[in-house]
Amino acid sequence: MMLLVLLLLFVPEQALSDLRILGGTNVSHTDYRFVARVEAIVASKRKHYKHQVQDVHVCTGVVLSEFWTLTAAHCVVELEDLTQKGSRIPRKAVVRVNSYTGTRQGPEGQPEDIAPVPTPATTAAPTPATLAETVLYTHVTRPKPFKKKPCPDREPETTAYDIVEMHKHSGYRDVSVNENIHVKNDIALLHTEQIPLQEYGKIGSGDFTSLVGYQSKILGYGTSQLRADLRLLQALHVLVVECPQDHEMYPAICVAARCKTERAVLCKGDAGGPLITFFGVIGIIGKNTNVHCLQTTVSASTTVGHLLPLSPYLTWITSHILRTDPEPEPDDCR
Repeated sequence: MMLLVLLLLFVPEQALSDLRILGGTNVSHTDYRFVARVEAIVASKRKHYKHQVQDVHVCTGVVLSEFWTLTAAHCVVELEDLTQKGSRIPRKAVVRVNSYTGTRQGPEGQPEDIAPVPTPATTAAPTPATLAETVLYTHVTRPKPFKKKPCPDREPETTAYDIVEMHKHSGYRDVSVNENIHVKNDIALLHTEQIPLQEYGKIGSGDFTSLVGYQSKILGYGTSQLRADLRLLQALHVLVVECPQDHEMYPAICVAARCKTERAVLCKGDAGGPLITFFGVIGIIGKNTNVHCLQTTVSASTTVGHLLPLSPYLTWITSHILRTDPEPEPDDCR
């Protein structure tokens, strides 16, 4: 049943306005609520906030179900580095939904991404993998497994949800050197606390090799040049095209931006964001260099970026979700 849910899609249209990122436009706050920010909450480096924590935007993610969020594997590597122990202040990784700016949202929010130090949570022992392929874990906290689901017409009490486990694909390899990107199987799943949404991201089941010529849309929370303080969700309309034989990513899906005087470029913080066509999420943004995002002008030869198709990973994704998602509880919101 869950497999059927994953393969169905209802993606709302949105009004796009206010050109901001390189070739991208801001997305309305009412659309694509399943696109989230993946963050690390770490000790503040600011002079007057030494005993405080701050949010560090790492990547974008796609919330597929109440307990699972999809992102890129290299984002997990960065999260692991940022949340390593070595400070008196607890560090953790979170998925944040309904976030429209660079400041923290929800009742725990304070100005400038600064918040009080959270109470440390007890870390649980890892659960052995039951799949045939290796699953890599990073434990932060263990949520209550059957937390009650809020009624759909009520706003959630928080927008930040702890990441319990981070699962990189066992075939993930990254031999990139500086700006030369060479990466394989750049995909990961984040097992989180229960994230209550009215609509989750749905994966399209079409073979990515047959999608050449389809119009699509890329979404991401990457920072723009000169305006890193405003991380609004961005959208870019693209066309799926054939990849060159010497493409640096495997597997890969390639896109071309619409003809315009301003070039379109994917930035570092966009990684993990969805590539959406009319029948579902068909890919995610992979590892990209940030060099062009920091420039005021971009050369005409610049490509849009690297994207990973999802159709080769349908079994891997669904096996994780079906293995751990609890049965739905009776509806007593009436």
